[in-house]
This record gives sequence, structure tokens and C-alpha cells, in this order.
Amino acid sequence: MRVRYLFCLDTFDISCLFTWVQFDSNLNKNDSVDISFIPNYVLESKPCNFINDKDALQMAKATFTKQGIKPISLGLSYDRNKNIYYWRADNVLTENTDSFGSKYGQVQYVDINALTGKIIDFFPDAIYAPVR
Repeated sequence: MRVRYLFCLDTFDISCLFTWVQFDSNLNKNDSVDISFIPNYVLESKPCNFINDKDALQMAKATFTKQGIKPISLGLSYDRNKNIYYWRADNVLTENTDSFGSKYGQVQYVDINALTGKIIDFFPDAIYAPVR
């Protein structure tokens, strides 16, 4: 049997993350529970030590190289492969509509480490489009 636990960071309106607890037929826990995605400040009952959304937005604005056509979008995410929380900002440069009515165009993305404020990745010439 598996029991799924949800973990939600209400501070920045992030999507909930989850982990499993697996039991055998006698309800003995089979292995350890992965809690690596729970930030240390939560585990230690301390105030949040992530850079705030206003600072992340300012860093993104300073990184982008072109003027966008929409307000910059910003959200907090978690990368399970790198085991880090990061701010992702996108700067829409162009917007078109395909024959199906879906939007596509050019965009710049920047990923900022939520703890250190360092730029993780910058994609100055990205394309967004629906996947069909």
C-alpha cells in the first residue's frame, strides 16, 4: 500500500509537491520517506529564507536583454533533479496565433536560485508553443 503526502508552500503560491510512504502487507514501512524537497527553514520552524518575489523580479529585469510585450511573469518552482527551489521569470517578446487558436512566439526565460539569488539558467532566444 502507498500513502501519498502533499506538501504545499503557501508563502509563494507554489504547486504542491508530494512524497510516498510505502507499506508491505503487514503495514510495515518498506523504505525511507523522501523529504529532500522540504526547505530547511520549514523543517527548522524558521522564517522563510528564500529571496522574495520582488527581488527575483528585479534580478530578472536586469537579466533580460530585450523589451517584452507583456508584463514579466514570475513563479516559484522546484527542480527534483537539482534539489533546489528556483524562481522562473519569462519575458514574452512576440505573440502569434496558430490556425488552432493557440498562442506561440519568442520568449526569454531566466531561472534564479531561490536561496542564493544566483542565475541558474538564462534562455535569451526561446520559443513557446503548444505541444501537439
